[in-house]
Amino acid sequence: MQTIFFDLDGTLVDSLASIATALNASRLVFGLDPLPDAEVCRCVGWGAKALVERTAPAAVQEQLLAHYLAELHAATPALFPGVVELLDALRAAGRNRLVVASNKPEDTLQQLVVKLGLAQYFDEVRGVGAFQPKPNPAILACEQRAVLVGDSEVDVQTAIAAGIPVVAVTYGFRTRAELVGATIIVDSVAEIREAVERLLGEEE
Repeated sequence: MQTIFFDLDGTLVDSLASIATALNASRLVFGLDPLPDAEVCRCVGWGAKALVERTAPAAVQEQLLAHYLAELHAATPALFPGVVELLDALRAAGRNRLVVASNKPEDTLQQLVVKLGLAQYFDEVRGVGAFQPKPNPAILACEQRAVLVGDSEVDVQTAIAAGIPVVAVTYGFRTRAELVGATIIVDSVAEIREAVERLLGEEE
């Protein structure tokens, strides 16, 4: 068996709109101006707590974080086109163990995976709570050959720290230039399977 770790936001799920909407709804409650999507995008990737810390005054961060998580929990973002077909193919191969590794709180993450109809594909869902947030490499601990698929510099850093290859995607929250250090960079969901199989094949 071999393990394929997937980040969620920006990798499998097109979540910028839901994240920005939830954050800005929470900011309005606390009298803060909404942020443009581009600014939200730059701050995503390090987890909800870091997102709020980077975008809100210290005095309201704790309350705003709670409100943001509640707003986010109520949202249902869309899967990127081709994700279901990708996961179907990887499961059908019979040798892949699929794991979500995200900086979302674990309870929120588990519920979102179910809501998105993805629970059937994943052997394990790892989020913050049971694990320290990425770039702590413990979230990628496994005994098999492994690869991470993600969309941000934090994913690249985490994989490097864990000693495993990483496929970085450019259709998420970061540009190709920001993904320097990734083992392979791809521009679409359709390219992920070949990249993953190539990297895992090289480890044999």
